Amino acid sequence: MKSDTTNKKHNKILSIVIFIILVVAIVLIVGYAYAKYVTSQSGEAQAEIAEWNVAISINDNTNENVEVDLANTRNKEKEEADVQDGYVAPGTAGKFNIEVNAENSDVSLEYEINMNVDYGNNEKFPKNLVFYSDENMENAFYHTDNTIELNGFIGYNDSKKTATIPIYWKWAYETGTTDMEKEKNDELDSYWLGKTIEPLTLKVVAKQVNTNQDENPMANQYAVTLDTNGGTLEGYGDSGKVIKQVSYGGQYGELPEPTREGYTFKGWQTAENLISTDVSDWEQGAINTNNGQLVENNHRIRLKEYLKISPNTNYEISVQNSNNIKIRVLCIYDKNKVFVNSEDPGTAMSSQKFTTKENASFMKISLRYHDGDDNKNISVEAIEQANLKLIANVKESTLVTINKNHTLTAIWEKN
Repeated sequence: MKSDTTNKKHNKILSIVIFIILVVAIVLIVGYAYAKYVTSQSGEAQAEIAEWNVAISINDNTNENVEVDLANTRNKEKEEADVQDGYVAPGTAGKFNIEVNAENSDVSLEYEINMNVDYGNNEKFPKNLVFYSDENMENAFYHTDNTIELNGFIGYNDSKKTATIPIYWKWAYETGTTDMEKEKNDELDSYWLGKTIEPLTLKVVAKQVNTNQDENPMANQYAVTLDTNGGTLEGYGDSGKVIKQVSYGGQYGELPEPTREGYTFKGWQTAENLISTDVSDWEQGAINTNNGQLVENNHRIRLKEYLKISPNTNYEISVQNSNNIKIRVLCIYDKNKVFVNSEDPGTAMSSQKFTTKENASFMKISLRYHDGDDNKNISVEAIEQANLKLIANVKESTLVTINKNHTLTAIWEKN
């Protein structure tokens, strides 16, 4: 009997010890998860996706503020973690639409939407909570320390007088490509333990403008994609691409500087081919004689139109064709004064680098076959075989000369 009693006591004590160990383990596990604001993934249930709109009706000189509670815009199909409803935490994601409505306006309007994210002081929004322009959350909106700016134009006679701007957001559960970056971002996320993220404030300003698009910069706005080309940008999560709005004819303005382990950042470069290879855009060229007269000849072809370029900017032109016949590239700019971008090299060149002059605003491209000392006839059809490229190195002061959405790519030099 005594032995049975002793065994029961031992079993009871052992049970208590095991219970305590389990409790401590659970507390440690839950505590770690809570530090990241998440619990483990569970189940396969699909959540309903709610479309949430910020409908803003604007008229001339309207100035409105709207608040968006991000917790109400969550999209669980895009989330990386299981988080209680009504909360925003690492691993959550969402979407809302901003609808700008000018149906009651009798004038042409430009509108500016300011999203007050206030990353700068780390007081209002977590640095790793990133806003995107696309559903796949690959293209983040460019931001200053405090604001994301979105602009647009609605003409008084437009058939559609509303603009819908989808906004996607994501607070990634783990951000960074290196262990050091991940550790730093974990610390930034943990800063928000127990704190409250205030509603996102949208300020919409509209004012009357001229309907003539040539006179209204807002009507000539384009999206430029900053492709980090393997690098990362602080404040944009794991996004390798950032979208910034620019005005045709204006400057690119502030450009962020990405980082990449083992590489040195050398600047931003246009990614598109800026020269048309459509035969209809080319014509048989002419040359200047010593007396200044133009003489038509078959040794040269040229673009019919002038290309708009930026002064004090580094450009590079490269030309190759399937026949391995080198082509001399001559770049002429400024409609009023004709300059050759550099001294005649004497021999054919497959590529040229040059810096435009202070008064440069346009460029004319002229090509000719050159094989040794003999010039050979060249036809516009040769442009179909040529691999023709014009790229520009872009700085903050560089003028936007591409009148379409385009991409700038980060250029890297291996250390």
